[in-house]
Amino acid sequence: MAATAVARHGASIALACRVFGVSETCYRYDPKLRAENEEIADLLTGLTDACKTWGFGLCFLHLRNVNYGRDYTASLVADIVAARAGDGCPQCGEPMRMSRGVEVGNIFQLGTRYSEALGCTFLDEQGESHPIIMGSYGIGVGRLLGCIAEEHHDERGLCLPPAVAPYPIHLVLLSGKTGVADAAASELADALTAAGLEPLFDDRNEYAGVKFADADLIGLPLRINISERSLKQGSVEFKPRAGGEVFLVPLENAVEAARAMVG
Repeated sequence: MAATAVARHGASIALACRVFGVSETCYRYDPKLRAENEEIADLLTGLTDACKTWGFGLCFLHLRNVNYGRDYTASLVADIVAARAGDGCPQCGEPMRMSRGVEVGNIFQLGTRYSEALGCTFLDEQGESHPIIMGSYGIGVGRLLGCIAEEHHDERGLCLPPAVAPYPIHLVLLSGKTGVADAAASELADALTAAGLEPLFDDRNEYAGVKFADADLIGLPLRINISERSLKQGSVEFKPRAGGEVFLVPLENAVEAARAMVG
């Protein structure tokens, strides 16, 4: 083949690859793609020469009576128009309704593609070997948390449901001068943990307002405040995160009352 013909043929190969969405690198190293596109490239070489002879570009050339499947097959099939709200369903014709969503999980049916390649097999009841049918099942923990936050929040922070909260209770210690509240809070934390209601225990040396704001931001289902003032009444303060008001519960009943609310 003359050098000029080789150059024209190479240019046609490149054009064929661009037209049919195939990278030239894949073309060079994939015999199947090369065999499929050689005939197209030969056709384009002739068409290019003809177009140059007649003085117009290949983009102005049209072919009549070409049928997909009989005369050619595409190596890449894709949507060329983005679907929009109101577009007709190709099955029933009804207009499409669009709404926001989040993919929190996915399933990929892998079949036997990888098990055959890796020689991963099993023996059936007759002792015959078969490739394992594979599947991939995933769930996005981070996306799930985002969905929960979107659905369960207010202007102060999260309002986590008990089923997904990392801790059922936020125990807030408001220390006083006598140390009575500190001791009572530690005992209550141990009692809650023993009952299967391990709390997030905030015993920091911070103002009450700071602790309450942080508790609202974190959003655990129930906040229990324990202070010298409440202990003088023999009680602790319960504050449900999701819109409830503060109320007093006798200290000796705190564990059972917490279990009834979040357990």
